[in-house]
Amino acid sequence: LSGRSLGVPIPTRVSASSIFRRNLISPVAEVDIGSQVPERPVTFVLSEDKDFYKKSWCSTFEEKLPKEHGIQFCNFKFDDASSSFDDALNELKRDTEPFIDTVFVARGPWMSWLAQFYLQDLPFKGLVMVDPMQLDDQNGINQFQLQYEKLGLASSQQYKMFQDYSEHWDHWTLKLEPGSVPMMIMYTADRPGYKRCAENTALRHTTAENMADIPILKKPSTKSSHESDALESIAAWINERVL
Repeated sequence: LSGRSLGVPIPTRVSASSIFRRNLISPVAEVDIGSQVPERPVTFVLSEDKDFYKKSWCSTFEEKLPKEHGIQFCNFKFDDASSSFDDALNELKRDTEPFIDTVFVARGPWMSWLAQFYLQDLPFKGLVMVDPMQLDDQNGINQFQLQYEKLGLASSQQYKMFQDYSEHWDHWTLKLEPGSVPMMIMYTADRPGYKRCAENTALRHTTAENMADIPILKKPSTKSSHESDALESIAAWINERVL
């Protein structure tokens, strides 16, 4: 933890108990007291589909968001014992609920899907989904399975959670109202299926007439500037659409 979080109380928008109770929410990377960058009244929480990408965004975002954008940052991951859809959803609720004014960045199809269910019960200040897939129809389920198996992730924790979900997918109904929170969507693979999934996800949360309300950005992971481009785009969107 930073010297500020050890020396004085953590700001009121985050609960200290959520940090010390478990190590799955990382210590909050806060804006330095002497920073010349104005502190933004949001907490940036990143959660990624483990091993779905070659490189995590965590270290870069943790370093740059507080220092360059005045946004405090933490990372969420699942307990190793979690194996079902209910486990995943309840754990996400329990560990992020104490944060106020959270901008949640779900990187990967599983975390993107889970985050949408979270919003049915609890609020985010804003939601960014990276490479979302629609998992409430058989085509989406097939596509998810194909991609995870192609990446050799069939034995991963999130795939086991997905299998539990897919066995009962018709029991789970996503009832999130369009326009519930500001959203942005990114897709990182230069394949038609990823673009189509991004557009279909955006359409689910808005109308064809208001599609511009949800920016859809192509951020190819093959570009050397991919990580910094994504960070700058999200930070700009927070300033323009969330705050």
